[in-house]
Amino acid sequence: MSTRISEIPALREKKRLFEARLCCEHDTDFRDYIQTRIDLLDAEIICAIENQILETPHIRTVNRKRKYIDYIETEKKYGIIYSLCQVGKSKSTIEFIQTCIDRNVSVILSVDNKTSQMDQMKSRILHQIDGLKISQTDTRNPTMVIEASKRSDLNKIIRSTNMNYVIILLDNSSQISKVSECLVQKFTNSPPQKIVIIHDEGDNTRKDFETDIADDSMAKSHKAWIDLVTVLGSTGIEVKRLFVTATPGM
Repeated sequence: MSTRISEIPALREKKRLFEARLCCEHDTDFRDYIQTRIDLLDAEIICAIENQILETPHIRTVNRKRKYIDYIETEKKYGIIYSLCQVGKSKSTIEFIQTCIDRNVSVILSVDNKTSQMDQMKSRILHQIDGLKISQTDTRNPTMVIEASKRSDLNKIIRSTNMNYVIILLDNSSQISKVSECLVQKFTNSPPQKIVIIHDEGDNTRKDFETDIADDSMAKSHKAWIDLVTVLGSTGIEVKRLFVTATPGM
């Protein structure tokens, strides 16, 4: 059975401990043994990442879309979009959002905790995806772009019917909790089949090794994401988490 991406934090911690022992060990044979274990852990981490990769910039658009569809329609929970800085992550993220919209799957898009970054991503989404509007409930328009910072926008989700959503929020516990409360009200009686959470700058999102069970000692935003996934899952929704990053091995 291949290594899951959720196991990578524990693998990194094992690697760190072996590296610490290597620095203190003087026996040549044992140093070789430790180095072998480190190399094996490196290989396992890389394999886990590759198993979850959705795309890299050089892959043609048609192949990327096939990978997006495969991720959306299969049971894979975690995914990664990765590339070097300034070579197409945002474009690929928007292509993925379009693929979700085409399949009536709503999206929660988390950006780094900076309003300017959220505004930039929102502008790009609206310009590059046809048929989207901000903060409007219009039955002729199948998808709304919602800012989580605006309570009136979130209330429109609760009141609307037959709509998909792209909810944009900053990566902070306050906005994550607001979105969670809103969606619980909306989906308690009639949940959708699935929803995708996209973490832009995903390497900054994870602040703890544990990714499935919340603990009060965690960073507030990290705990809030786990709480949101748990709450949505309890209503019967299949929740997927897609991480967008330039450093998938960090």
